Amino acid sequence: RAVSTVSLSDLRSNSPYSIEAIREAFTGRSSLGAISVQVPGFDEVRRKALQSGARFALDPSAARARDACRNSKLDGEDARVQPGWSGNPGREDHPIQSGFYCNLQEELTSNVDDVFGRNAFPAKEYLCDGGVDFKDDLIEAGKTMHKVTTLVLEAARDAAESQAQARGSKGESMRHIVTQSETFLPLRLTYYDANHCREDTLVGGQYMLPWHVDFNTATAFISAQWIDEDHALKGSGNDCREDKDDNPERKAGLLLRNASGDIVPASIAED
Repeated sequence: RAVSTVSLSDLRSNSPYSIEAIREAFTGRSSLGAISVQVPGFDEVRRKALQSGARFALDPSAARARDACRNSKLDGEDARVQPGWSGNPGREDHPIQSGFYCNLQEELTSNVDDVFGRNAFPAKEYLCDGGVDFKDDLIEAGKTMHKVTTLVLEAARDAAESQAQARGSKGESMRHIVTQSETFLPLRLTYYDANHCREDTLVGGQYMLPWHVDFNTATAFISAQWIDEDHALKGSGNDCREDKDDNPERKAGLLLRNASGDIVPASIAED
């Protein structure tokens, strides 16, 4: 089933098309609770973030950078949901795989979350080739994702309140779901090792990331980038396979569950 798609300009102007797309995405028992937003110029932002991230995760010359910001240990293993890097690409078998975790709100406001702790980005001198600024590329993508997600939440709030009014129900205002006072906005760049798919007991079959429920009010994704792992781990560079016919990502996908409990394969426009 196709996920509703809206342009950023329509979303900002609250156009009739945007209102209908939001209503279809977030109201009613059959809604998927998801929407795709087309953002002009974001393709390059995404490309830089994923390329920097792939080099940081896989390039042998970035090993010192990863170790310099590796998060603390719990029971002898990487803590995973703590500031910094966790995991071992190419030989990782943890359910949430390898990745880098940070708090975007700290970068936006300089306020450190007392529970999550201070962000732990690698120093520039550790980064491979010296010119790859992993932090700047990741945060630039995160800022755009945060702005767009806030607009979507505001539009979803308005759609829900309009629906409640149409039913003659005053209901409680949903304005509390959009707040700028939070101290924690988790931002994670994840590296999934395709050699370690897992059986999902809910829907059956093998998946890179089994069924789960996020703890956030809303989760923003950018489309993945498939990297030839063997090529990268040997230090031969990152062979991006996005536009190639043998890209395994073309056979992958996203499953969503609607309010009626139906699990639906989500189709998202490639552009």
